This record gives sequence, structure tokens and C-alpha cells, in this order.
Amino acid sequence: MPRTENGSFDPEYKPTFRSFAPRAAASYTEHGIPDVYMKGDREHQTGPLVEASSGELPFDLDYLSHDRKLNLMNRAFEAMTRYPTDNEYTATADAIRTYWSLSDKPHIILSGGGSDRILLDVISRAIKPDTRIVAVGPTFPQIREYSDLRESDASLISRLLKHKQSSLYLRVEPEDFTLETGIKEIIENRGKYKQEQFLIYIAHPNSPAGDTVNIPLLKQLAAVAQKHNDLLVFDGAFEDPLPEEQATAPLTEEFSCIIRTGSLSKFGFPGLRFGYAIMSKELGDRYKRLEIPYPVNGPALVIATAMYGDGIFQDYRADKVPQIMRDKLGLMKDLSLSGIRYLETDPRIPIITVKGPNEQFSDELLERGILNAGGASFHPTHRGMTNQYARIAMHGSPDDADQIYRIIKFIYKKANQEAR
Repeated sequence: MPRTENGSFDPEYKPTFRSFAPRAAASYTEHGIPDVYMKGDREHQTGPLVEASSGELPFDLDYLSHDRKLNLMNRAFEAMTRYPTDNEYTATADAIRTYWSLSDKPHIILSGGGSDRILLDVISRAIKPDTRIVAVGPTFPQIREYSDLRESDASLISRLLKHKQSSLYLRVEPEDFTLETGIKEIIENRGKYKQEQFLIYIAHPNSPAGDTVNIPLLKQLAAVAQKHNDLLVFDGAFEDPLPEEQATAPLTEEFSCIIRTGSLSKFGFPGLRFGYAIMSKELGDRYKRLEIPYPVNGPALVIATAMYGDGIFQDYRADKVPQIMRDKLGLMKDLSLSGIRYLETDPRIPIITVKGPNEQFSDELLERGILNAGGASFHPTHRGMTNQYARIAMHGSPDDADQIYRIIKFIYKKANQEAR
């Protein structure tokens, strides 16, 4: 925590990140922060750094006991000494199936490139060349990059750009954005494009906002997509903290148009690059043609099977989610009382995007040790997103939540003084 010599809070304190010397060959950002911290690496942390987010959001595993971690490490090491077996792939898929209370009906694809790889494969190879990509922004920025990768034809890019200015793409200010509003717009306007196939991408919960919608609305969207022979992708990267009644994975049993992706990247194991997709048998048969031998390495299979099959994610929900809710609700209350805006968000989801006083907001947070994903990184999916917005992660630590609020408030106070 940034404190003065007498122990009082000092919001102007700027950590000397270089003194941590985490690695001999570490590279540094323009803010003097080692790149290793931008990826959330806590291994060498020795200073007053609040770990938030830059991209991968690798949350710590402090809800796991030492013995449980050691057991996982031993099993993963053993798996590195041999080739993965078919039984291990089956066991991992079955663990995911059991975790989401699925029958044998849906097909499960495993990926060694995270859910990103599955999404890229679906967009670049598994759909028709003229399929229209529809997303509710701001959202996962690579959805725009992946759509551009499908074809180098300038006319396609022109059509995508034109589409993103249409009624199907939100034009509201980011702080007025809600996932619900965007989904309702798609439902309302889908019938205007009867001759086209859509790939509809919905991150649920949404990033960077962290908001959610009710399952009946998602079912309504799925019914519209199925009616028009569309593909509907639910990116469930942040869905694990939600209770079963808000899970999107079971919708694959009811709607054959849905592909539901997930991964281990947001909740402990981003370096494994493990991802999966749940889909109908029909879509699964189509996707199988894109698979390569040994799509996931042995250690990733071992850890994924344990995370989904040994109750580890259930422990996360029981232990960490209440802590995150407590601290996030406290931060939301403090921000609201101070008149500071943030994107609509679900208190159970460990991210929040706050609007600062100017476009230096994200950088100001970084300078004071609050790692964040600047809004500009989401600009490809919403032109209103700039670094006046910052996505911050909540780790269930009251001290961190207090520090985040105090520094945000100080940045606003400083900006007001400079504007006079």
C-alpha cells in the first residue's frame, strides 16, 4: 500500500517498479513497469503493487491449498514425460460435461490455443465467406481482427466497417452501454437482413464491462439465430463465477446454432492456453475437420480435468466470489457516491471498467501501481472507447479495493485542480 512514513495514505506515491528487478532480461513499458507485471506475474512481486489487469487477467490460485497445488504440479509433471492418451482427452471432455450438467448430446472440442484459437478457426474457416460478423461492443477486441483476417478483399473490410455503423452495432457512449441493450437491438433488427447468414458473437459476461443478462433473453436471441440459420457464439471466459441458472453451456442442448467457448485463462492457468468449445453434434462434425493430432498437451489435460472434475471451480465460487462481491459492491458504492461513472457491471464478475476525468486516466492508474486494460485496447469494437476508460480486476482483497478507490478519487481531484 502507498503510505507515508507516518502510515497515512499517499495517493501520489508512485512505485519504483524497476527496483523489483524481476528478471535480468525483463523489458519495460513506457511507464517503467516490467512487462512481466503487465501479464499479472506475481512470482517476483516485492513492492506495493495492486495486481489488476493488462490482458489475460490471470487470477491467483490462493483459494487452493498448498497440498492441492503440489498434487497438481506432480501430476502435470508426470504428464510431460509421455504422449497424451485418448482416455485423457475423453476424461477432460467428460469433466467439462459434468461441470456444466450436460448430457452426452453436445460435442466438446478441446484446444491447446485457448478459446481464441477456436474462435479464430470458426470465423476464418468454418463459416461461409460472406457471413456477416455481428458483435455487441465494446467487447473482446480480437473479434474485429479475426473478422478482418478472413479475407484480404478490401470490399469485405468495407462491408464490415459499414455494418459496424448500422443499427445492429451500438452507437451509444460506452458508459451508457449494456449487454442487454445490444442483444435486444440484434433481436429487433435481425429480420432486416433475411438473405444473409450472421455469426453473432456475445461475450457473456461481457468484457470490459463485466455485465450479464438473464437466460430467457439469451434464449430469445438463440431462437432468432436458429430461425435464420445463423451461428451464435457465447464466449464464456468470465462465466465461471456465475451460478448454474445463469450458465450458457446448457443452451447448447436446446439450440444447435450455439457454440459456447471457455478456457482456463481467466481463473488461474493462462499459460496452459487450454480452451474448449461446446456445440451440437452437427457443428462438431464440421469442426472436427479442422482438428490436428494432440490438440492439447498432457499437463493442460491433467489440470483442466482437475479444475472441472475435482471441484476446484466450485471451491472458487464458494470462497472467492463472495469476497469479490463484497469488495466490488463497496467500490461501486464509493464511486457512485463520488459521482464517478463506470460501465454497468455484475458484482460477481471480477472486472469493472471505470471512466476517468480525461484520456490520461489509464496511464495515471498505471503510474500509481494500478495495472489496468486501457479502453483504447477495446476501440476496435467501439469507437467511443479511449484510455479515459480503464478495466480493473477485483481479486477479493479489501486493501486493494480501498486503494483502487482512493487513487481514482485522487486522480479526479488532481484533474479538477488542473482545470481551474
